[in-house]
Amino acid sequence: MITQRSTEVRVGIVSVLAIALLIAGIMLGKGLGVGVNYVLSFHFPSSGGIDIGAPVTVNGVRRGAVTSIENSDGGVLLTATVSGIDDLYANAGAVISMLEITGGKKIEITPGSGAQKLDPAQVIPGRTAPDIGELLVVVDKLGASADKVLLRVDTLLGTVNGALADGQIVSNVRESADKLNKLLSSADKLISDNRVALNQTVSDVQVIASQLRRMVDKHSPTVDTLLTKLDIALTDARTALGSIERVAGNADRLIDDVDGLVRDIKTNGGLANKLLYDEKFSMRLDSTVQRLEQFLYKVDEHGVNVNLRIGTRP
Repeated sequence: MITQRSTEVRVGIVSVLAIALLIAGIMLGKGLGVGVNYVLSFHFPSSGGIDIGAPVTVNGVRRGAVTSIENSDGGVLLTATVSGIDDLYANAGAVISMLEITGGKKIEITPGSGAQKLDPAQVIPGRTAPDIGELLVVVDKLGASADKVLLRVDTLLGTVNGALADGQIVSNVRESADKLNKLLSSADKLISDNRVALNQTVSDVQVIASQLRRMVDKHSPTVDTLLTKLDIALTDARTALGSIERVAGNADRLIDDVDGLVRDIKTNGGLANKLLYDEKFSMRLDSTVQRLEQFLYKVDEHGVNVNLRIGTRP
């Protein structure tokens, strides 16, 4: 009886250990550690075919598994249980990519960098990497475009073949090639025949350039002095022009004053106006002058009889 009971206890202990090992294996297989686990949220444009239980890795190292997938804000909100986030920062990102070429998806977390650590409550933005299926769709679209390209290439080749079949075109091309060959040969012969003269010309140009350089260096101070004097002369000319402008302004004002005086003489009816424009006044003035002249003539001829009485009345 005691032996049977001991056997049952042993079997129970072994069963409990087996169940514990099984649970530990499942946890390790799902990427769940025995330490502190964190629930992180990810937002992707699409799920990319990922399933619950898909692994979550950090720089290729498995750290957890996806626990839920749901639509949210025009995209997909995923949650995952991750063991340890001490090496993750606030600017961390995520990518849904292929787990292996035969199938399966995973979330690859890029830890980011900086001084601020990742807050478990924040939503990590992510993107979905293209997989083989999407690449095949792109290849299919390229295949449809390739048919059009090949058709155009075939049309172009047909046009080229038609042009080459025309003997006149081929003859013209050959003739042009022959002329070009002859031209190149003539140019080569011309250069060969005049190589010495060309070398001498280049040498002469170099000598002239050296002489010009020496001439410029020699006369540079004189040119600088001349430019300085020219600048001074221009300054004096500007000053003279300013004076001339002031004189012209004064002349304009004098002309305006004379013009105003002439207008006043014409319009105000004064003595000058009468002398210049009043004919009657001019005639009276002439008559008065004539009488004065006659009086002075008589005074000069006969003298003046003055009857002067002082101190008494007549």
